[in-house]
Amino acid sequence: MVTLGISVQLDDRTWEVGERLGGGGFGEVYVGASPEGEQIALKFIRKEPAADRELLINEQVSGLPNVLPTIGFGETDDQWVIGMPIAETSLEQRLQLAGDALAVNEAVRILLDIARGLAALEEGVVHRDLKPANVLSYQDSWHIADFGIARYADASTGSQTWKEARSRDYAAPELWRSKHATNRTDIYSFGVIAYQLLAGRLPFVGESEPELQQLHLYETPGKLDDVDPSLASLVASCLLKPQESRPTAGEVLDALQSIAPPTSELSAMMQALNRDAQHNAATLAAAAERQRDDEQRRQDLLESAHQRMARIVDLLVDKIQRDLPLATLERSAESVTVALEGSTLVLEPVHDAKSVDWGNRQPDYDVIAYSSVAVRSAHVGTGRYYVGYDKSLWFCDAVSSDQFHWHLLEFRDTSTTIFSGPVVKPSAQPPGARAGNAIARRIQPGWIVSASPRPIYPGKEEEAVDRWLADFVQACQGMLQEP
Repeated sequence: MVTLGISVQLDDRTWEVGERLGGGGFGEVYVGASPEGEQIALKFIRKEPAADRELLINEQVSGLPNVLPTIGFGETDDQWVIGMPIAETSLEQRLQLAGDALAVNEAVRILLDIARGLAALEEGVVHRDLKPANVLSYQDSWHIADFGIARYADASTGSQTWKEARSRDYAAPELWRSKHATNRTDIYSFGVIAYQLLAGRLPFVGESEPELQQLHLYETPGKLDDVDPSLASLVASCLLKPQESRPTAGEVLDALQSIAPPTSELSAMMQALNRDAQHNAATLAAAAERQRDDEQRRQDLLESAHQRMARIVDLLVDKIQRDLPLATLERSAESVTVALEGSTLVLEPVHDAKSVDWGNRQPDYDVIAYSSVAVRSAHVGTGRYYVGYDKSLWFCDAVSSDQFHWHLLEFRDTSTTIFSGPVVKPSAQPPGARAGNAIARRIQPGWIVSASPRPIYPGKEEEAVDRWLADFVQACQGMLQEP
């Protein structure tokens, strides 16, 4: 909280705090007036961990081309204070006043000023929050301001760098992922601003933050068909998803300075072809980015499947070793075989379901891995007799979308009746066309799922293990009942 009318010392000058100009999560800005009647902007920043970094960065960048200068630094008991010139307007206010795309000449002049500022910052500082509200008009040119979440270009991201702080409409894909930001992160934000100036709208508009995140991560904005093709190509290159594919600030500045209207019909055709090729390349890059993310997500889920199965195996082995030490026990990290007097309990290893061929019968949920659990009795009889079951274990999101657990599935073949010999019911099925048909119930008679998938929730693994062990005990006693 800032008290109006108090005096603040900045270096060797005193300023009286006047009306509030604005502010947000990282500081409040007030008018500061000198005894001589001069006015500046005073930014007050709470003294929180790493908050003084903004002072250090402002001191470093003050005086760089097209970066808003600082007038002085000071502090109160609980806040740091930075003095700055009062801007004439912000780019955000200019866009609100225009209500539509700016004239190309004005847009390019603004973009040139921003690019000069980014090029000056390129070797030292990553802004990380470039947006129209932080681009200010001062002395008839546009300046980059507000380094509240900026950091030094060669610094690694620490615990107090506000990784999650971002202006979502202008945030690069790497910020959505809370990954390391570089100067090309600012280039993406520059690309969003450029698109907005030239099209009169943002490249991505989502009704919710998750929807907007998906757009920034994987979608390509519409082509700027009514813009000079070479300028449109430059904007598209700034909006590429992989940050290493974007141009540097220096390259953007050079390109803006060299953009010229086509000199002939052939020149216009070639520039338009280049623009379209750039758009197609961006679309392919976005698709590749989605594929990489999907593959990483799947790999993470597969690792979870292995870890969760190892937990189940540990529980099963512990109970056997403690309560049934005479049983023969063979185990690996995620599979186990228990045998006693001819009866068995077998938990199969985990298999990756990535290359499964479902045919045209893939279920409406995602299967990451699979295994099975089987119980067999040593009981031998005449005629038709029941000896046990095989149950499928699938690591999937069958019950709740995007909630992956191991699930028990029970399959049964309804096409034949066995009149004699041993009976195994239900039977396990790996993911594939037969299992897909059974789930879809599109072929009758045939294989069906005789029970809905039953999830084994985290913390509930012991319940599943106890059910299997109870069946194994009954199998050993010759008492296992056909379901």
